[in-house]
Amino acid sequence: TFMVLTACDTIWGYCTSKGVGFFYLEHDDKVDIYNYTAERWVFPDDVSVESFIIIPAEDGYVGGVSALVKKGSKGAIYSICNCEKLTDYLFDKVDERLFGDKYYIVYSNGKCGVYDVVKKKYMVACAYEEIGEYSEFNGDEYAVVRKNGKYGLLNFTKGKVVVSMENDQVVVRDGFALIRRDFRYAIYSL
Repeated sequence: TFMVLTACDTIWGYCTSKGVGFFYLEHDDKVDIYNYTAERWVFPDDVSVESFIIIPAEDGYVGGVSALVKKGSKGAIYSICNCEKLTDYLFDKVDERLFGDKYYIVYSNGKCGVYDVVKKKYMVACAYEEIGEYSEFNGDEYAVVRKNGKYGLLNFTKGKVVVSMENDQVVVRDGFALIRRDFRYAIYSL
């Protein structure tokens, strides 16, 4: 199989740690991705690529690559390595930070949440101004969140707020959350 490339502004290739290779091409203000391992184009013709998310592998190489692809005003997440759409067209934006390798920070109607592309569901609804640091402890997954200018802590494995949304700061380290409210401090054990 071969292809002829003409009039490209930018072209580069990439190979993941799992041996999946692809070409990134920019031409006429459009981005295309050709997965040369699967021998096919990744995206349909009627979408535009907004951003890329690099998924690091434990060996320091690229473990995978995803992209936010828009059709109209909403975006979907595509796996470039698997040439598949991982979500419906639900999002305004997807953050480049990942929680683990399956949780994406997503935005809809000006609010952010966490979406699991494996289970294809929201782990945290798009109801927050900001999602900060992520932590795993004893099999549970936590995220620091901000709503109405105040911070709290979610256990999104269990789907509940474990530190109320009335704090000036929440920092998670080594199985503990340090909480600051009105210049007073408290420690919460995860």
